[in-house]
Amino acid sequence: MNQLRAQKQRVVPSTRLERYTRHFLLMTLTALSATELRIIGSLINSRIRDLAQLLEQVDHVRGTRICRVPEE
Repeated sequence: MNQLRAQKQRVVPSTRLERYTRHFLLMTLTALSATELRIIGSLINSRIRDLAQLLEQVDHVRGTRICRVPEE
């Protein structure tokens, strides 16, 4: 009976709000030509997507998102 009561206590969701912080990474690339910029950008994009996929597997990471920053 005590084991059942202990299991029920663990299942009850916490009422406190969880605090989390968002972190951002901004990369600005400059190149000599548009072609060079596209090549460098695609290589970096590929590595960032690999990193995002790896981070998704970490327990305390809620999610990852890759998006372009609108140019002003």
